Amino acid sequence: MGRPELTVHLIESNKRKAVFLSEAARELQLNNVRVFGGRYQEFDPQTKATTTCRALERLEMELQRIIDHFAASPLFLFLLGRGLLDRYAIEVPGLRKRTFRIPLAKDRYLLEVSRECST
Repeated sequence: MGRPELTVHLIESNKRKAVFLSEAARELQLNNVRVFGGRYQEFDPQTKATTTCRALERLEMELQRIIDHFAASPLFLFLLGRGLLDRYAIEVPGLRKRTFRIPLAKDRYLLEVSRECST
């Protein structure tokens, strides 16, 4: 809604939740949103789009694997609770990280990870 020029892929391993996300995107006419019902490891790594993942186990160990898996993707979005936010303050070479508090949500944050541009 806020960035219609971006193609956004929502990765959800829970099939029921993936169906809900697909229906919500269709109902809201979010034509730039694609929902993939599966694990990120099963998703096409050549996709050049913004990639979101929710409820990843052990994100601190998976973060570099996700970035490597999606070598063509310039931007990643992760949803986190307050308890996990401090754990992901680690620095990863070549990546820029920003966090945003989600309005009207109790202790929920968006972790934005993007590739640093080399000049």
